[in-house]
Amino acid sequence: MDGILRAGGAVTNSLCFSPIRNRRTECAFAERIRTAAETMERHGVTLSTGVATNTKAEPLASVIERADAAIDDAKQAGRNTVVFA
Repeated sequence: MDGILRAGGAVTNSLCFSPIRNRRTECAFAERIRTAAETMERHGVTLSTGVATNTKAEPLASVIERADAAIDDAKQAGRNTVVFA
């Protein structure tokens, strides 16, 4: 596992493991997913995403914690955004 994309909402939370190791590429991937969800916004769908890259020997729980914190930041920034932890 190299990176985690964590998406959260009032109804659903999901976790995506990504083989991407590059911060810019990982955030661009998350942004493409967010943009696709945005096309459904007329139905009330938005996506706040937290992206965290795994550092060497970092426990999985720690990476998920950082991704969760980034989701909170994304929601506080106005929702429907991508934030890198």
